[in-house]
Amino acid sequence: MDANCHAGAWRSTGRCAYRPLVVMAISVAILGIAHPALAHRSPSTCTNNGSSAAIGFVAAEGATTTRHGDEICFQVLIFNTCGGCCDIADLDAELMLPTGAIVPIAVDASVLAGDQMFCPGDPRCATPSNCTIPGPTACDGGPCVGYRYIVNHADEHAETGTNCPPTPQSGIGEVSAFLRSTGGTVHMQTHVGANICKAIAADIPHACCEPCTGTCTDVDSPSECPFPNVFSQDKNCDEITCAPLDCTPFVTLCSDSQCNPSTGVCDVTGEQCGACCNHEEPGGVCTPNVPPSECTGGPLEFFLNETCEAVEARGDCDGNTGACCDQETFGGCTVVPASLCNCTKCVFHPETSCEEVECTHNSIPTVSQWGLVVMTLLLLTGAKIFFGRRRAGLA
Repeated sequence: MDANCHAGAWRSTGRCAYRPLVVMAISVAILGIAHPALAHRSPSTCTNNGSSAAIGFVAAEGATTTRHGDEICFQVLIFNTCGGCCDIADLDAELMLPTGAIVPIAVDASVLAGDQMFCPGDPRCATPSNCTIPGPTACDGGPCVGYRYIVNHADEHAETGTNCPPTPQSGIGEVSAFLRSTGGTVHMQTHVGANICKAIAADIPHACCEPCTGTCTDVDSPSECPFPNVFSQDKNCDEITCAPLDCTPFVTLCSDSQCNPSTGVCDVTGEQCGACCNHEEPGGVCTPNVPPSECTGGPLEFFLNETCEAVEARGDCDGNTGACCDQETFGGCTVVPASLCNCTKCVFHPETSCEEVECTHNSIPTVSQWGLVVMTLLLLTGAKIFFGRRRAGLA
């Protein structure tokens, strides 16, 4: 078969256009239901119902797969070429495209014994071509014609199956079309219906993204894209960009992070660390690559995932400790960097020890002088009322 005649893994065989198809699905003769009335045979020596058909398509020259957005041209062939075939009369046939649109192929057409009917192109075809694919090597060196279909993810279904008309499973992965007769008579000794049906299906690729490398591979179904790969329901690799997983946010001075191809997530090795500044030392002393657990409390200040060079360049590691007085009632005094003396009622005294400063604290609330006056008046008033009632009771 000429490689330029088709695209994709169609379940069919055949030849280039007009002899008889570009891609062809051969159908053996299917006998119809015998009519009760007897009639003449035509030709008089015929013995067989040879009504058969093929269906195929033409894609752009050089195409190796059928992708969303591609234009393809469907072609059909109805033939009656078996040994001893009888004439077919009043044949009606139609092509069902993947969209569900119906293209009339034959209306009351005759296909005599030994004859065939290629559409589009034959004068008996009910619908002219509306699709042209240029191809210097396909279709006998000329352009290929047919019935237009634009491949669309929306028309997909799962496996087409072997029935005709097809009864495809729900899902994705294929688009299909079929040719069927809706009327016609085979002139055997006992007339039978021209019962023709042939379906064809094409696999439609979908993008499968590998999460670690961002590699995209076109596959036909989710089963070909196992976890942790990501399957696209409605895109192929021409329509999507697979971005590799970025693990750099998890990399620190003391740890590394790499994407795990078996899980599709970033694995972190090592631990967090950073610069540790001791502000109590003269001028401030910075120690690099220290875990947070070893740089806590007092004059120590931790800078996660930073180098001593960066911290010292900003002046954040200077010896700027001092007494930090917490003025709450029961607050205390500690020697810390100014950046750590940040409580609500804390007062920082730079380069001063707690022994050198007197921390003032909010005293416990006491009764003021006016409060004492009011309290005395209340007590006197209460005593007067009490003793006045008592004398009245004795009288």
